[in-house]
Amino acid sequence: MNYKGFNELECYIQARLLRKYISELVKKFPGHEKYLLTAQLVDSSRSVTRNIAEGYGRFTFIDTRNFFIIARGSVTETMDHLLTAYDERYINEEELKAGHGKCELIFKLINGYITYLERSKAKIKMNHEPHINNPNEKAQFLIPYLLHLADNSLILGHRNSEWCGHGPILEQDIALTNISLDLIGQARNFYQYAATIAGDDTTEDTLAYLREAADFKHCLLAELPKGDWAFTILRQFIFSNYQYLLYQELQKSKDAQLAAIATKSLKEVSYHLRWSSEWVIRLGDGTAESHERISNALEVCWPYTNEFFDPAEYEQEAAVSGIGVYPADLKQAWDEKVKQVFTEATLKVPGNIKPEKGGKQGQHTEHLDSILADLQYLQRTYPHSQW
Repeated sequence: MNYKGFNELECYIQARLLRKYISELVKKFPGHEKYLLTAQLVDSSRSVTRNIAEGYGRFTFIDTRNFFIIARGSVTETMDHLLTAYDERYINEEELKAGHGKCELIFKLINGYITYLERSKAKIKMNHEPHINNPNEKAQFLIPYLLHLADNSLILGHRNSEWCGHGPILEQDIALTNISLDLIGQARNFYQYAATIAGDDTTEDTLAYLREAADFKHCLLAELPKGDWAFTILRQFIFSNYQYLLYQELQKSKDAQLAAIATKSLKEVSYHLRWSSEWVIRLGDGTAESHERISNALEVCWPYTNEFFDPAEYEQEAAVSGIGVYPADLKQAWDEKVKQVFTEATLKVPGNIKPEKGGKQGQHTEHLDSILADLQYLQRTYPHSQW
């Protein structure tokens, strides 16, 4: 059941016929109902097609289903308005039956499409989160651990890519774009390994493009809007500082494939850390405006830093097995690097903050939905597309 557009959905086709039927029917309503029953009946019938179209254009299961539920409610509202018109003797029994018949058909078709959405989500969950039922004990924690590592790089890389063509100077525009490519390349390596373990039809693409927001396991800081240049620079420094230390330790992993990915990634992250550190110092110890901007960025970013070191269950299991790293073990070295760079940048660490967390467990902000609407557009609009 694949469609090229909302206008090819059978429920939309029938709702459009209902809308036209109502438009003709109300022409004989008395003038004093123009802003009352006439307007209400026209609006409710148009609401059906309107919400089907908008729901189809949403790229998350919850949003899409909710709009189809609203469309279904507009169908029953239209049925009530038709009954009112019949009671007021504006339409006859035959017209009432014809209108109700159209509504009942649309109601069933919308129910069918909602069922299709729910089954599709269940299938995606089964196919692309297979570790839940994977009998391999190692896979139970390794797959979510790999997804966490991949999601961090993918979402941060996507955010940074929004600067392509908008950097302050050409050289730095290219530098940040290359960092974005590095991060997305790292994500691919982690996704590919996770897909290999998962088996079945799972691929790096299904993991990136066919999971819902709640299935992503990255830290919340990665999904925040790109903000200004100072915010992007500071976020990159915070992430690169953590990833540098993490990949250093993951080189020692008992899992040879993970160790190899970490070794390759470390070479790239070393540059990311050096580049972002120099920029933090440049902005912090620069003009009054640049200092103010990066200080403001620090106020926003800092509450999200504790999440790096607060382990999720799969991180703990990976660390116990010798495959992963205890995040808390990286905190001291991370703090030391932050202190060194911030001292040169004349920046002060904010105090008395309320930590923000939940991303590792799939509890995200509304910003992730907007990212996925962009990132997953092609596969959501044209499923299984290949080129």
